[in-house]
Amino acid sequence: MAKRPRNRTLDNYLPIIQDMESADDRTAAIVGASLVENNLVMVIMNRLRDSLDDTEIKRLFDDRGAVLGTFANRVDIGFGLNLYDKPVRDDLDRIREIRNRFAHHLEVRTFDHPDVAGKCDALNASKYFGIHVVRRPAPPTRKHIYIDTAAFLAINFDIEATKARRPLKPMFLQYVWSMDL
Repeated sequence: MAKRPRNRTLDNYLPIIQDMESADDRTAAIVGASLVENNLVMVIMNRLRDSLDDTEIKRLFDDRGAVLGTFANRVDIGFGLNLYDKPVRDDLDRIREIRNRFAHHLEVRTFDHPDVAGKCDALNASKYFGIHVVRRPAPPTRKHIYIDTAAFLAINFDIEATKARRPLKPMFLQYVWSMDL
């Protein structure tokens, strides 16, 4: 990730979504989370100073112990930067948790597994987006809910990353220390 990620056009997302639809649940969970995380990084990077070189970006995002080296830390800083509200942050945490369950627990093979079913059921995206990426059966499956949530978040982060929001110049806080002797 040492280089700044590129923005995709919206047309580029449909094949990725179709791949997740046709993939097994584990692959869909991991790809969906990776897509969201990548695009969240794009938005965060767009809020950082423009003069960061690849080494500085690597230090922030990729090096061992990097302050923005984990999905959880990226979710927290995005919330702190006011990129999204609590329902989105909660969905990002759920996506991260679902991805981790699929990636680290081999017995978790479907979105209906007890370790992930409740997290899928708690996804809020349908409340704040209100539409689906592709036509869905009624009611949609947990896999469909997860894919829709991941796709909408990724697409919206991509769009948000194209907006210039970097600070124009560094801001310094000056402290005046006074001591009564």
